[in-house]
Amino acid sequence: DDREVHPLTSARRVRGLSQTALAARVRQAAARRGLRSGCDRPRIRKWERDTVPDTDSQVYLAEALGLPADAALARSWPHWLPRTPDGVLPLTPHSAVPALREALTSVERRTFLTLSGAGLTGLAGQWASARPTEAPAGAAEAPDTGDLLGILRASADRLTAADPAHTQHTTRLLTAHLATVTDMLEAGGHRPATLQRLHTLAADLAHTLAWRHFDHGAHPLAARHWMAALHSTHALGDTDRGAGIFSDLAYQAAWRQDHPLAQDLLTHALSRARHPAARSLLHLRLARSLAAAPTPARGAASAHCTQPNTT
Repeated sequence: DDREVHPLTSARRVRGLSQTALAARVRQAAARRGLRSGCDRPRIRKWERDTVPDTDSQVYLAEALGLPADAALARSWPHWLPRTPDGVLPLTPHSAVPALREALTSVERRTFLTLSGAGLTGLAGQWASARPTEAPAGAAEAPDTGDLLGILRASADRLTAADPAHTQHTTRLLTAHLATVTDMLEAGGHRPATLQRLHTLAADLAHTLAWRHFDHGAHPLAARHWMAALHSTHALGDTDRGAGIFSDLAYQAAWRQDHPLAQDLLTHALSRARHPAARSLLHLRLARSLAAAPTPARGAASAHCTQPNTT
């Protein structure tokens, strides 16, 4: 169960490191600064349970895991730790909050764009074959937080619609709203209707921020926000919107001239999109990607574009 695996354990395992090997890397990171660390296997084990490392140790851990040293300063422990090497989290019933945390981590990982193609294709394949998701259950007797959620929704809508001249400021405020919604989701204990509204608002905020980061050329950050929106949308069981998010990820891939990735994402999205408008957009973007791809890829156009429309 993802909820039982500590993020440090996940980050260590995906890098093929034992606790002993990670401890050695932490000591080496300290030694590069002319300092000493007493990190050993038992200490790593404690950190993977309930003990919080001090700030210096977290900086050493970041380097030991192959991340920029300032990754440890981006968010509180253990939220800055990536669960995968490329930030592409698999879809699970409880993956929405980790995906949102991944998006909210501000450090740009240089390896993200080179590693995420296969990860995104795998994520799209998992989404395409996933069983329909039931609506979030929630807790029927939970306190009513609808008033606060209503305030967040109204504020987010006004910030989204604000004059583009204020984008720098409204983007920062929308990010703070997304962090608040993520905190609320992580805390749990919400009524079913409130839980649905939280996931919907999280998806809306992440989706809006994805396009803003895309427009400013922050492509790894944009992709992480689109994926966070996908996880929240998946929690709601909204396949048409999920298909639309893959369409946006495909648009980004095509913009970066990665047409094979764009075509893979769009083909997977078409497998579950049902609304005529959603399918029309997907077919349009697929046709554009096929037309823009190098000549050898155009021979596949008939295979992609003649698939039956099930609407």
